[in-house]
Amino acid sequence: MAKEVKTQIEDITVNAEEKKLTADELKEVQSYDQKFQQIQFGLGEIAMLRNNWEKRETELWSQLDEAVESQNKMRASLQEKYGDVSVDKNTGTITEAPTPPQEG
Repeated sequence: MAKEVKTQIEDITVNAEEKKLTADELKEVQSYDQKFQQIQFGLGEIAMLRNNWEKRETELWSQLDEAVESQNKMRASLQEKYGDVSVDKNTGTITEAPTPPQEG
């Protein structure tokens, strides 16, 4: 003889003699649930890595822009001080730029 019980959360009548999945069916349901959780975790991990990668890329582009600007200022300063010259980056030796021949 089945008893009927009303839940307090919802107004649903539940049969006290509930039907259940077999152990194998329950394992399969739980297996898919676990698989989907793993997939969601992996996708979340990828999203976080992508976000960190994008932040790092943005930082590096910004650093490049700053370095180019600073280098241009330094070149202008050196050109003002030494004129149109070549500089050996390893030794610091300054070489005058060749003067083009004048037509006569």
